Amino acid sequence: MSTPLPFAIKLAVLLLIVSEHSIAYMVPTYLAYMMEGFITKDHNPDNLDSEISYHAATLEGLHRLMSFFGCFIWGIGRQQSLILVLIGITVSSIGFGLAWNFEVAVFWRCVAGICGGTVPITKAMVRDISDDSNIAILYSYFGTGHGFAAVLGPLLGGVLAHPYRIWPTIFDTQFFHDFPYFLPQLAHALVTLIALVIIIIYVPNKKATKIDKTPTTMLFKNFDYMIIITIFGFVALVQFGFRMLLSLWIKLDQDKKGLGWESETNVGYVNSLAGIILIFFPLYFTPYLTKVFGVKKTCMLVITAMIPISIAMPLYYFSSGILLWFLLAISIGLFISLTTVFTSVISIAVSNSVSTELVGRAMGICQGYVALFRSIANAGVGVLFGLIVDWNFSYPFNVDFIFYLCALVLGISVILMKYYITPRIEKRQKDDDGLSEKNQPLLTKK
Repeated sequence: MSTPLPFAIKLAVLLLIVSEHSIAYMVPTYLAYMMEGFITKDHNPDNLDSEISYHAATLEGLHRLMSFFGCFIWGIGRQQSLILVLIGITVSSIGFGLAWNFEVAVFWRCVAGICGGTVPITKAMVRDISDDSNIAILYSYFGTGHGFAAVLGPLLGGVLAHPYRIWPTIFDTQFFHDFPYFLPQLAHALVTLIALVIIIIYVPNKKATKIDKTPTTMLFKNFDYMIIITIFGFVALVQFGFRMLLSLWIKLDQDKKGLGWESETNVGYVNSLAGIILIFFPLYFTPYLTKVFGVKKTCMLVITAMIPISIAMPLYYFSSGILLWFLLAISIGLFISLTTVFTSVISIAVSNSVSTELVGRAMGICQGYVALFRSIANAGVGVLFGLIVDWNFSYPFNVDFIFYLCALVLGISVILMKYYITPRIEKRQKDDDGLSEKNQPLLTKK
């Protein structure tokens, strides 16, 4: 029987995840269209698609790179860190909506990246307030929050971008023509402010009871921990590379094997429909799968299930109308849901692989490491997409190749998970030094 969790804690976790992930789903909805607006006047129409890819890669690649650095600068306590992070996200979101050119947009996305430390802080907080009986339940709220964000973010981005198109009597002013993405960014800022209020009210400022003298270097001698974050990084490559790929592929002209959608609105609707799956799937399947199969097998199952989705996606080019909408919504929803379950369960593995004294630093280093992979994914997929479009490669080295590459990385991750992760990650460690006798140093592991 699981230990009951206070409603306020569940609400705090939910709002934190919604505030961070809704922007992550909102921006890709109109990213390609936003880049087109910034660069159309300065580039030849013949190579506009590839330039959009390069600029999108630069913007989101730098954003994720700043997230890598941001994960290491929040060490002043749970509540204070969360307050500063949420204030930074709020300001940067409004600033991004007011960007008048590409360079200003890059600046504000970099600020958002530095402030994007909500998840590791929240995960460390979860370890503090949970036990083995309810940690999977609490992590399922990460998935539920992710689901609400996956519905809310694209919906805000698709409907509120260029608001004068839908509500001309209210928004057909020069301001919204000059800043067509201000309204969705403002809406996200308001969501973040709500999360900030919840944190101030419900999350206590826990004071340190003793000075922790456990050296951080113990983490790098922990074989399980190092393998886990490596696999986490590989899946993050696919997770965020897939997201960047979709945002570019959906807009790409049909004669170049893209879907050729001309408006952010339809993109937002489809992604919001996909997000409905994400609301319910992780909530039920995260605790159920971990209870039935355990941490290791659950990770292997969900990674394996992502492979056929990645392979099948390029075939949707041959469909249209309601069938295309249905296939996209189901596939995107399942893919994101599976990655969300994986992220929750692999985070339990990270937490279980180290001692209590090291869990905060373990989460921070893990999140920074994964953020680096996310930066590589966004930049790499954007550049590769642009090169493929520029050079007009034929099948299988057209844009379909990137989908197949994602499936290959997932396959490698399953193999690593099966043969290199030990059963120790199934339960949290009780030792004080973060390195029990069964968890031999990485360099001496046979």
